[in-house]
Order: sequence, then C-alpha cells, then structure tokens
Amino acid sequence: MSKAVEVISVYKRFGKKEVIKGVSFDIDEGETVGFVGPNGAGKTTTIKMMTGLIRPTDGQIKIFGHDVVKEPLNAMRYVGCIVEKPEVYEFLTGFENMAQIARIYRIGKEKIYEAAKFVGIDYALKEKAKKYSLGMKQRLALAMAILTEPKLLILDEPTNGLDPSGIIELRKLLRSLSKNKKTTIFISSHNLNEIEEICGKVVFIKDGKIEMVKELAQKEENGCKRFVVVLNPDSLEVSQITKIIEKFNQVKVVSTDGDKIEVELLGDKKMDFLNFLFQNNVSVRDFYEKTENLESVYLKIYSGEVLSNERSY
Repeated sequence: MSKAVEVISVYKRFGKKEVIKGVSFDIDEGETVGFVGPNGAGKTTTIKMMTGLIRPTDGQIKIFGHDVVKEPLNAMRYVGCIVEKPEVYEFLTGFENMAQIARIYRIGKEKIYEAAKFVGIDYALKEKAKKYSLGMKQRLALAMAILTEPKLLILDEPTNGLDPSGIIELRKLLRSLSKNKKTTIFISSHNLNEIEEICGKVVFIKDGKIEMVKELAQKEENGCKRFVVVLNPDSLEVSQITKIIEKFNQVKVVSTDGDKIEVELLGDKKMDFLNFLFQNNVSVRDFYEKTENLESVYLKIYSGEVLSNERSY
C-alpha cells in the first residue's frame, strides 16, 4: 500500500526552544488516522509543518512521495486542510468564500453547490459569513477544504463549535469521504470518542515526541465483541483448543498469547460459548470482555494511571 504521508525524524525549534523532537510516523493511502495529545504537545505545530505553513528545522515530510519543503506545489495539490480555527472572509457570502478557491483551481459553480450540499451548508450560501454561527463557519471551511477533491484531508480540531448533532453529521461526512471518495484523513482532536468512532489508527504525541502509534479495533456492525479466554495450566494445548473453538458457530480466533486466547463473537452468545468450552473439556480459569478504550490508553500515556480494562464473568 502506498504512503499518503511520511513524517521522518522531524524537529522544530523556535529560537532556542525545541518543540518537536524527532517525530516520525506514516499514513497509508485511504487510512483515517487520529492525532492525539494534550495542549502544548506539538499537534498543531506538526500539522503546520505537514501543510507547509512552517518549515521543519530538520527532517523530512512527504505527501504522496513529494517533499513538502522542496516540492511544495506538488505536495500541496493533494491536500485539503483546516488548521486551528476556520478561516473565512466574514464580509463575503458563503458562496463567495468558496468561489475564491474555485477560481484558483478553475472549478465550476456546480462543484461549489455539490460541496456545500455535502456538508449541509447549501441553504446559507447567499448569507454573509459574519452571520454564520461557529458551527456553520466550520462547515463552510470543510466545504472549502474538500472543494478540490483532495486525496488527503488534514483537520485540526474540526468539532470545535459544533453541537452534538453537528458532531454526528461531521462523523458521517468523514466516513462518507473515506468510503466513497477514498480520501485519506488525518484528524487532530481532543474529542476521544469521535476519534475512536472515526479512526482506524491513532498517533499519540507527548512533549514533542511520538509516544505511541496504536491500531484501533474496528467496530463490528453485527454486534461482535472481543473476549479473552484464560486457560488453566492443566488444559489442553492451545493449538488443540483453537481447533475446538473454531467449531463453535460465529466465533473467530483473533490471537493467542501464552495461556490467553482472544476471540471475537456476538455478545449475546458468550454464555453459550462458555458452555460449549466446558462440554468440550476446555478448562477455563477466566473469561472476560476486552474493553480497553481510547480514553484509558490516553490516561495511561498522559497521567501514568494504569486502568483496569478487563471485566470478568
């Protein structure tokens, strides 16, 4: 799979202060990736370097293979972005704001209406942007960002100013862009629930360094959950047990680790599954749902607090 973004050993100093300290991560084409960290961790500075607004002191950033510093026009032609707060011309109408972008890229009016409708701002295109709420300005900025049909969309705190219904709508929009237009999305947010709902991977930054890159378990539409089977020492061999487990209807063995077997099955089938194990002479010491969420991972990284993510049955 080709890389949409490659951030390679990037440093950034302002005067004598080093704020970004050897950051490296990459994003595959088509991925939706979250960027998480507390205020001052370096999220916005990193995003500004990725979008060519500021230059790295050292290191390299590539967008679809093009160096952001050496080939800015080639790199940025793939990118749509909202950095920090939405920037719109308040004395212009919504349509006129979008037309500024359309003229630069020689985009027709029909595309303006299409993008505006996509983000739900088409009804207000004739109004001056100064009359827009912050949430409406956020939608307008997003419409401007996707007007060029970018291959990569970079969003810095896009849910700021949105009410709960607006946040839900934004989630649907981003999912639609990812699914229908195959857009690669990189999203920085303090809203961990939204990151968990939208993203398949999360990059954690702390004090200007990448602390962790974590793949998120994909939420199953059919109601499947992850469970861990902990075996007794006198149980059968793990390889034998996995063969037994696979005979149970609607179960998938995800991984094995020592005396632990992680499985995926429908939540309402857990007691049937346990009975099946006992009937097949599988000696189980513990059985629990794997429920670690993004919030618990965040707390481990940024407060040192170790939370229990296991619930026994």
